Amino acid sequence: MNGVQGRLPPLTTDPNGWEAAAKTVMGPRDCDYAKGGAGAGETIRKNRGAFQKWSIYSDKSGVARAAGALGIPCVLSTFASEDPEKVAAAQDSISTSGPGIRWLRLYWPQSVDPDVTGSILKRAKDTGYTALVITLDIFSLS
Repeated sequence: MNGVQGRLPPLTTDPNGWEAAAKTVMGPRDCDYAKGGAGAGETIRKNRGAFQKWSIYSDKSGVARAAGALGIPCVLSTFASEDPEKVAAAQDSISTSGPGIRWLRLYWPQSVDPDVTGSILKRAKDTGYTALVITLDIFSLS
């Protein structure tokens, strides 16, 4: 929430530095869980390959444009660095089959005011996000 106040995040946006940054704040079990990438690491390898192909490491609008070009859903995180409206516009700017397919991934914010969550959900709905992906486990990490 500090981004709207002009404060930069304390973490790097360079994915090559994420693992080292995670190790400084996560226990070994939780770090291994995140690093595992659903087991054999295939998902992580494919994601990195796609990010390199599209040159979209820290640009959610770039991810949205790639999704729009390919006609696949774009999933926007609650913690995205860009607002839902900007990401939707980027996706639609390249889509050849009408509005892009958009989903919102909601990390259930137990410690956040319910009005903030409601605002996020309303903005996403008003911008054409048609599915909600709810993540509940992230707050269980130590």
